[in-house]
This record gives sequence, C-alpha cells and structure tokens, in this order.
Amino acid sequence: MGSPINLKGNLYSKVIDRLRAWRDDHPAIDGWSLLTEPISLSNEAVVFQVKIINPDGVTVATGHSNNILGRDKALEKAETVAIGRALATFNPKYGGEMHEFASKEEMDKFQENQVIVKDDGDLFPQEQAVKPSNGDGAVLWPFNGKYKGQPVTALDQSYCTWALNTHEQLREPNHASLRSAVEAHLQSFS
Repeated sequence: MGSPINLKGNLYSKVIDRLRAWRDDHPAIDGWSLLTEPISLSNEAVVFQVKIINPDGVTVATGHSNNILGRDKALEKAETVAIGRALATFNPKYGGEMHEFASKEEMDKFQENQVIVKDDGDLFPQEQAVKPSNGDGAVLWPFNGKYKGQPVTALDQSYCTWALNTHEQLREPNHASLRSAVEAHLQSFS
C-alpha cells in the first residue's frame, strides 16, 4: 500500500492506496465487488453507503459517509470516504492496522467541515457556540450549508431529522442547547 500521510502526528492512508491493495487481494474476476450508493440525498446533504460483497453475494463490510452539498465535489468526497471506511472495516490491513482508521480524504473533509467563515473573513472552528442575533433570542444554525446563520426555526422538517440523526457535532455537550432547539422545532411539525 502507498505511503501514509502524516497529519498532526497521525498517519492516514489514501483511499486509492487502500482500494488498490484490496483489489490486488480481492479481484473482481473472483467475484468481489464494492457497491456504492447514496442512501440519503436532499438539497442540503448526501449520505453514502458502501458495501463490500464477497463472491457468494454476502455483504461482509460496510462504510458510510455524509457531506454537505454545495461544496466542490461533495458527492464524490462522500463516496470516497465511505469506500475508505468500508475497506478499513473489512480488514485493518486496508487502513487502520499501521495507521489511523480514517483515511486522508476523510480527515481532509473533516477539517473542511470544521471551519466556517465569519462575515468579517476570520475563520473559527464550528465547535464554538454561535450566539443568538439581534437580541431576539433565536438560536442560529452555525454549520455550513443552506441554513448557515439562520434561525433554527428556518430549518425544514427533513433537514431537522437528518441533522439529529447524522450530525455528530449535535451530540457534543457544547451543542446541547442547539440540539434541544432542533428537537423542539422538529416537534412543531407534528
């Protein structure tokens, strides 16, 4: 497999290197396959699932990834990350045995999603709490995408459901009030 890349002291392999090594060991001619499929697609985001299928037609590993649409190559990046995760899940030899489980592409996507641009052009991490605006007490959506900077009450029902089910940062303690606001808004659709 190709040389891993050092990011902040951790080693990450490229998905293409993982895939080449896997294909060398599990050629398509022997009946092995990767099935990539977007399992959720909205105007805001995509979730990809990748299944590794053995010669008997049995799924032996899966990988998932999501990405915010509207960014450069969002679909392709989500699919690539899901492939890398499926390969690492299948066998640590294809990512995770001698370096990190996450791929270089996954870490690139993660770092891209950690930064949003403030109106004045400064960069800050998404983990920082976003304060309500105009003194009206509205909780603002801090993450990139269609609703960035808008009140949580502007989120549509499918986006609320997606965010609560897949947006990992909403599970973090520093976003408890944001999660509560999204949950309350989702209840308003009932």
